[in-house]
Amino acid sequence: PDSHFNMHDWINYRSERKRSLWKALVFLAGAAVIGLAPSALARKPSYQLWAVSPLTKVLQDQARPTNAWDRVALYAAKGESEAGQVVISAGSEPLKDVRVSLEPLTGPGGAITQIELSKVVYINLPNLKKIVPDALPPATPFEVAAHSNQPIWITLIIPRDTRPGVYSGKLVVKPANAAKQRIPIRLKVWNFTLPETPSHKTAFGISRNLLPRQHGVLKGSEAAEQLYARYYNFLLDRWISAYWLPPAVTAPEAERYIRDPRVTGFLIPYNDDVEEMRKSVQSLRRRGLLDKAYFYPVDEPYTEPHYKRLVEVCTKIHSIDPKLRITIPYYRDPSFDTGGKTLHELADGLINIWCPNIWYFNENKERLFAKLAKGEEFWWYVCCDPAPPYPNYFLNLDGPSHRVLPWMGWKYRCQGLLYWNTTWWDEGKNGTEDPWTDMATVKGINKNMYGDGSLLYPGKKVGVDGPVSSIRLELLREGLQDYEYLVKLEQKIGRAATEKFVSQLVTNPMDFNHNVDDWVRVRVAIGEELGK
Repeated sequence: PDSHFNMHDWINYRSERKRSLWKALVFLAGAAVIGLAPSALARKPSYQLWAVSPLTKVLQDQARPTNAWDRVALYAAKGESEAGQVVISAGSEPLKDVRVSLEPLTGPGGAITQIELSKVVYINLPNLKKIVPDALPPATPFEVAAHSNQPIWITLIIPRDTRPGVYSGKLVVKPANAAKQRIPIRLKVWNFTLPETPSHKTAFGISRNLLPRQHGVLKGSEAAEQLYARYYNFLLDRWISAYWLPPAVTAPEAERYIRDPRVTGFLIPYNDDVEEMRKSVQSLRRRGLLDKAYFYPVDEPYTEPHYKRLVEVCTKIHSIDPKLRITIPYYRDPSFDTGGKTLHELADGLINIWCPNIWYFNENKERLFAKLAKGEEFWWYVCCDPAPPYPNYFLNLDGPSHRVLPWMGWKYRCQGLLYWNTTWWDEGKNGTEDPWTDMATVKGINKNMYGDGSLLYPGKKVGVDGPVSSIRLELLREGLQDYEYLVKLEQKIGRAATEKFVSQLVTNPMDFNHNVDDWVRVRVAIGEELGK
């Protein structure tokens, strides 16, 4: 003892110290009995939080990339939905019962409260020996394996009346067995508004008859019809119009869907009975609902019988009204002797919405530009082809490959994007029983092709009575919103000046920028220009 301690103090100090040591020994002995190492008592599992662009597909075991951020930086127009991505990266021990939350972002207009948090689910691609991120179910409590990443997908929906400025908040991550952490979120809302009606048309398929099996409801039942409507509206929320309206086009309730400003088009069913088609057309015309309607009676013609059928069906439609809109997707020229005539010559006067595969377009641009010059429409599509270096929606492609098609659409004056299906979960050896475990959806075409015709997941397995989105679909939504930026920018500074921005990301359909940082930089530069 030092000079300030008397003997009585020293005796008390020694006694208290013995009691404390004895308590510690008893505690450690108890811990040993229940199997806890002393090191586990001293600390909790460690983990890191970092942010990356939604264009970055984060693998489960990858290290933090050099372009990761310590905060989420988002930029959006009014009336836009904007995505961010935060990665929970576990250390040497797993994280249990992880819960994530995001408080409303506050700024000059109060709070932004329309927030969706999704957990990125990894999908196995066995034939490619890859496991990739794609499905986006709600972020209900989850675990993160040791030495593993778990991305969280953030979607902010910016109301159209939001005051421009900077809004901020924090994403909170709370594992049951580790310390709570927060990562800052900063959102800049620019002073311009996206339109209610998309400028870029869309025509996407939903297999109405394949949904009930995945959700355990009876085909043709009222529950099945309600299920289809949920899928339809889910796509519409993402700026995408499906082929088929939930009700029949002649039904009174169809008007509510058709007049929705987000709808860019819908399909009138073809019928060899001209009078049945005439009833549909007259019903729509009487209610002033015909402008968005189109026919899609033949798919990808190339043989002589295909072309005979094309002439037959188009003639019947034209007998009702020669101005009715007809689209025919195609990917090649005729396979028979036409006397030198191309598809565009054979089908001239029959169809007025030309819809080539983007590969075919790239090989025959001038043909399409000639149709535009005549005042006819030009859409395009992708499906089980083309493969890279073209963009597409296969799971193994990178983020820019899913976002770039609307940018290309602006560059080449393409007015619409058609995609054959979003829920192709067909049974049998050439299909898939469960897209959560098997995304080889077109095995009869290519068993190594994952995700073709399937941009959604059936939600029953994760407690959702409807669809679950994918990274691919969300990036397409981002691209369709980008298209509106380009339309506005062209109106403000002209086409040539706008092309200088676009050319930093798109050279041609086979050559586009895959650098995520460049995508972020160019989009922010456009937003800043529009927000002036």
